[in-house]
Amino acid sequence: MFEVDPELIGRYEAAVYRVWDEDELITFRIDKPNPDLDRLLDTHDTRMAAFITAHNPGSKVLSPADNDLAHEQLLDELRNSGLCWQAGVGVDAKGEWKPETSVMVFGIDRRISTALAGQFRQNAYVWIQRGEPPRLVWTGPSRSSS
Repeated sequence: MFEVDPELIGRYEAAVYRVWDEDELITFRIDKPNPDLDRLLDTHDTRMAAFITAHNPGSKVLSPADNDLAHEQLLDELRNSGLCWQAGVGVDAKGEWKPETSVMVFGIDRRISTALAGQFRQNAYVWIQRGEPPRLVWTGPSRSSS
């Protein structure tokens, strides 16, 4: 088991997550039920999804160019896997971090989601299960630097 900085946990839990469904923007938060997510899952004929970013691995801020490159690598991985996804963004509730380009991947199981997040050195991703509120899944170490 790894130790997670409580302040970082709070930032992830307070973040606002958004995904585009055609012309509609669906906004959701951790541990808050959202019927729009259930409808989106139904549209994709699945009961589960993962909301993942490749930006700022290990919560270390990268340059915009490095984040864009990591995102393109994530998209390449998804294209090669044949999985279906839609564009999204994670937004820091305090506005201290720049929004992180993300994707919602449909029909992916938790084991594969965890491996994918780990591949891109992410501390966590958001797990979405039909009928349940979105949850954080922690995937790697994150220690306070103080």
